[in-house]
Order: sequence, then structure tokens, then C-alpha cells
Amino acid sequence: MIETLLIDNANRKEVVPQNTLYQKDIDFSKLSLHLKMLPDAIKAVPLDGITVCEVTIVQTLFDVFNKQASFKMMLSEVHKLVLLYLTVPVTTVTAECSFSGLKRIKTYLRNSMTQQCLIIVYFGILIATKQILLIYQKLLPKSSNEMIEEYNILETHHHN
Repeated sequence: MIETLLIDNANRKEVVPQNTLYQKDIDFSKLSLHLKMLPDAIKAVPLDGITVCEVTIVQTLFDVFNKQASFKMMLSEVHKLVLLYLTVPVTTVTAECSFSGLKRIKTYLRNSMTQQCLIIVYFGILIATKQILLIYQKLLPKSSNEMIEEYNILETHHHN
């Protein structure tokens, strides 16, 4: 959705932004205006000495913003949208692939560890989790200054 919006508007195919997503991050009235200005801005900035005639990937827009820093302010809402697109995974496939890779690493480590080492790691995780929960429970109902002081006391006792 974001990719189509950016690329189509960069190529002068007006697509009206839907203000259902990222309402707290983007001013949609400004975004509509900035998207209309986008094609002319792209043409004004040659990339590697070549004028961009058609945008096919969002990375091109990112490159334009990096080459002409003033566009980040002038087309601030489009810049926000580009950054959101580049940082938010498009699908859950990205996360699933990451977990799959992590699972392979963990399987390799599990297979190469001795039983005693696995037990030590397991108890280490349990102890760390319990300490985090205890810290969280102690800090939750307090003010920020009290939380910082309490955390520092807990950290001092933990390291001693």
C-alpha cells in the first residue's frame, strides 16, 4: 500500500492516501500536497548524473532525499512515509525468516552443547527472567525518580 502510493505519485499517477494507517505519524493534508510536488522534486535531483525519468522502487526516493537534504523538510510527510516503508516489515515473512534462522542457530548450539551446559544456560535464563520480573514489580507503582533510585540500588546489590 505505501509502496504503491509512493511510486505511483512519484510517476505522476495521483493516488489519494488513505488516512487509516499511521494517523499519529503523518499529517495527511500535508501529505497530499507533498505527493503532488514529489515528481518535480525528483526530476530536479539527478542521481549519479542521470535524471530520474521513472521511479520503480522506493529506494530511489530514499536516494533523492539523501542527495538533496532540503527535501527532507520541504517534503517532510513523504520523507516520513519513505522511512516508515523502509523500517516496517511489509509482511510477517521477514519476522518468520528471522525466527527460522534463529531456530537453526539454536538447534546447532543445542546439538553441539553438552547436557550440563544446556542446564546451566536454562537456569541462567530462568534467573534473569525472574530478576527482570522482580525489578519490574518493584518499580511499577513509583515515580520516575524513585524508580531510578530503586533500580540503582538493585543493580548495586546484584553486582556485589
